[in-house]
Amino acid sequence: LVPYSAVGEFFGQPKEDSEKAVTTFSESFDWGAADIEKALRSFLEAFLLPKEAQQIDRILRVFAHAYYHKHVEHCRSSGKEGAGYLK
Repeated sequence: LVPYSAVGEFFGQPKEDSEKAVTTFSESFDWGAADIEKALRSFLEAFLLPKEAQQIDRILRVFAHAYYHKHVEHCRSSGKEGAGYLK
């Protein structure tokens, strides 16, 4: 069992393993139909963000990439392509 606060610290490290872990973790969410606020809230409820700005930036960059791709995929599959990618 990993402590709640340790997950965010690990995700924010500038190491390849950390980036792969947070990428895999973010891909496990189903955000296709969710707006950005709901998706971000669900993501941030799963672990405690680290306190350093650079670590937070690394984590949110991965979130943004995963959310964008899942949302675009959802828009394409539901026939709403071109209707706007962010709600």
